[in-house]
Amino acid sequence: QPAVKHALAVREAVAFDNYYAFFTLSRTAPNLSSYLMDYMIPPLRVRALKMMVKAYKPTLSVRVVQQHLGFANATYALAWLRRVGAVVGDASSGGGAAVAAAAAAA
Repeated sequence: QPAVKHALAVREAVAFDNYYAFFTLSRTAPNLSSYLMDYMIPPLRVRALKMMVKAYKPTLSVRVVQQHLGFANATYALAWLRRVGAVVGDASSGGGAAVAAAAAAA
């Protein structure tokens, strides 16, 4: 039963705040389970962003946020970052935008 195995893996990812595993699992969700997972994405993204900002101090690439938090492209990631209050600016090297800090809550 792959659906049960997937559900248990999702539960474990959420319980341990393993956002990378969660978003990887969301891309391979069987049946209609991706619709259930959609409800868990907004609060999980905020918690994950807080962890990422702490881990990647002083700046975090928007591309990393896009890849790790399951955004379709950098434009969606950038819009979401601004909506949750992240400080987004140009990176001094690499040419891409960088996240300097994040808001406490969405």
